[in-house]
Amino acid sequence: MAKSSEEPKFSLRLIVDEEKNKVVLAEACRDFVDVLFSLLTLPMGTIVRLLENHRKSEPVTLGCFNNLYRSVVDMGSDCFETEACKQMLVYPKSVKDLQCKRLKLNINPTEDIKCFKCSSYCGLYSNFSTSKCRCGKFMNEEIQLENEEQDLGRFQDDDNGVFVSGRCSFVLTDDLEVSVKSTELVLNKLKSLGCADVGKLGERLLDIGVKEVC
Repeated sequence: MAKSSEEPKFSLRLIVDEEKNKVVLAEACRDFVDVLFSLLTLPMGTIVRLLENHRKSEPVTLGCFNNLYRSVVDMGSDCFETEACKQMLVYPKSVKDLQCKRLKLNINPTEDIKCFKCSSYCGLYSNFSTSKCRCGKFMNEEIQLENEEQDLGRFQDDDNGVFVSGRCSFVLTDDLEVSVKSTELVLNKLKSLGCADVGKLGERLLDIGVKEVC
């Protein structure tokens, strides 16, 4: 792992078919698998935005979702009920934002969760200061939240993963099938991939950072 002042990176141990020059398996640490699994918590709008930001030279399309997202971005705020409605679509929140703050490599860093109410306080709250209360006023009076740091600190332990157990190491195939590592599993995987002759296999180390994950 790189120093904290640098971009976090993971080292993957690649098992390579030297004859075909093809990666057949990769051995990964818990922290890297945590990052992979965290992708499942991201809203579709966030995935489209991240791909657009990180792959501008090589656009990646997700069916028609890129066009759908771009339509929201280009549409004027007056076409929405409130500015907050547009922000919810352009920058959707994950229900696992708090857990993802603990990832060693977080590809979608977010601001701390904020909560707002209107000055008349009608019993409603919002995470956006541009939301309108039922009384018609903007809900722009911030409420101090005290529990987020406590909840986050409750899990600050290097022995624990974010989503997976800290005791596990993992094997990945090139189509992102993830399994808990064991000698029997590795041998069976290699056999099923037509690589039973381990003498023809080599290994390489690959550093993975934000760019590679995206």
